[in-house]
Amino acid sequence: MLLAETGRPTEAETAYRDALAIQKQLAADFPSVPTYREELASSHNNLGLLLAATGRPKEAETAYRDAIAIRKQLAADFHTMPDYENGLAGSLVNLGRLLHQRKDEQGARRFLEQALPHHQAALRANPRNPAYREFFRNNCWHRAEVLAAQGDHAACAATVEEWVQIRYEPANDAYNAACVLAGCVPLAEKDPKLTESKRKETSQAYAERAMALLRHAVAEGYNDAAHMKVDTDLDPLRGRKDFQALMAKLEKK
Repeated sequence: MLLAETGRPTEAETAYRDALAIQKQLAADFPSVPTYREELASSHNNLGLLLAATGRPKEAETAYRDAIAIRKQLAADFHTMPDYENGLAGSLVNLGRLLHQRKDEQGARRFLEQALPHHQAALRANPRNPAYREFFRNNCWHRAEVLAAQGDHAACAATVEEWVQIRYEPANDAYNAACVLAGCVPLAEKDPKLTESKRKETSQAYAERAMALLRHAVAEGYNDAAHMKVDTDLDPLRGRKDFQALMAKLEKK
């Protein structure tokens, strides 16, 4: 992990694969010790992150699937261990995010939705656990992006509400949720399944809610005016007077 974080991916991959060889043997020799299996799954997952970051998505998918297979069995074998539920949810989210990056929105949505009961099981056991909340936040974020990419603006808007209720990082989450919801404005405006009046009503509701989230982000401490000024995700809101007023207030601050 240190090698990966300090810009030495080739050495990091070698270290991960050396660790995997040892962990596979430990898990085989001591199948009744769940820690060895979890550490093996963690190394598969972390290798997947490295491979995805270095432009090898097919190999990353294999690593994530290896982690998921082990973690599914752990979650089934140890129902009272919420860490195993959360770990499984995290690997499913990583695979979903990878598929989203590859424009496989249907596959991404499937894995993100498969993760939901495992997030819920972990959070039921410990709703204040920061790792459990972070992993569920990540699911909501990626799921909202996938739903928007599929044109399902109603489901995207509902997922945005799940996301902001977590309050993991209130300022940044409100800002990023506003960006995703702003993308639903043109989707609603062009939705052939809606009447003209309903298109106008729905797109306006999304814009109003996105603005409310932006104001909330600023109130919670978001202050990156330079980024907000050029963030293309917010383009559907830029013509609004309340957006321009908020932008001027933030720049002045």
